[in-house]
Amino acid sequence: MKINRAIFCYIEYELYHYRKSRKMIAEMRDDIINSSSAGKKEIQSDCGLADSTAAKASKLISSPALMKLEKNVGAIDDGIARLSDVHKQLFELKYIQNKEFDYICDMIPISRRSYFRLRKDIVAMVGWYMGIVSDVMVD
Repeated sequence: MKINRAIFCYIEYELYHYRKSRKMIAEMRDDIINSSSAGKKEIQSDCGLADSTAAKASKLISSPALMKLEKNVGAIDDGIARLSDVHKQLFELKYIQNKEFDYICDMIPISRRSYFRLRKDIVAMVGWYMGIVSDVMVD
């Protein structure tokens, strides 16, 4: 299976920024929950009073930026969960710890060919869960 280079790079970008995205999700949620008001729009309750809790809940489920981050982080979590332990080790070393190619091959240990195959498997599986890669076959 061939993945378009731009799509491959986008998925890898999301993989490299996985921890940052998780942190941003937590910060955005905290900002919404702890804000004194959920913005200009407040939801009116049946008795005519403004319901700030409902407004915050509405913002939590309707924020486009938050929804995109959650979708991508969820796709990474689901994709990595379906892969082997060797794939998970490569994900941790390459995308989380930002280790060099030679270091990764020595630590796991795997060949150069296996490194690139495993990397492609990770990108393909995560891309499938993101909905931007159609066919995924992982060994």
